[in-house]
Amino acid sequence: MTRYSKGVDIHQTQLADDNYKESALDFDLSYRIPSGKLEGLNIRARHTRYRNDLTLAGQAFRPDDETRVNIDYTWKFK
Repeated sequence: MTRYSKGVDIHQTQLADDNYKESALDFDLSYRIPSGKLEGLNIRARHTRYRNDLTLAGQAFRPDDETRVNIDYTWKFK
């Protein structure tokens, strides 16, 4: 899965300018084992690239790159 999102004309109450922008690009690759001893095991790799031009010193969302690997297992109760 690939996802791209973009925000423009972001308004900051602390600043008088409304011309800030941000963007995010996400890639997900997932595989679930369909049968055998490891049936139900899911492996997912995710990479996210986030950028913005917000200038506040204590801002919560700073430009960043992130890579994660998740391993999930579904356990069926009888």
